[in-house]
Amino acid sequence: MEEDKKRLMAVCAGLLQEFSGRDSQAFALDNAMPFAAAVNTLCQSLAMEPREKIALLGLDDVRDRCRGLLGILEERWREISLRQARGQDPSGRDVH
Repeated sequence: MEEDKKRLMAVCAGLLQEFSGRDSQAFALDNAMPFAAAVNTLCQSLAMEPREKIALLGLDDVRDRCRGLLGILEERWREISLRQARGQDPSGRDVH
């Protein structure tokens, strides 16, 4: 679980503000936060499709929930990187 938590924290570091929405209050995860609390807090707090949120929170095993969340976050990171490479801001709007 510790490796999953480290990976989750690393992925979240670059995405929290973008993924939680520009108008929402920023929040930070503390490395001392228990694994399950960190995973559940992110699943509940991050702006994502309701079906994704329900699917994640419906998983009984917190490690499976973490891996599902990581998949969503990593995909979002790829989308943001592609948009930035095309000269768009992370929301998809053209920055030129």
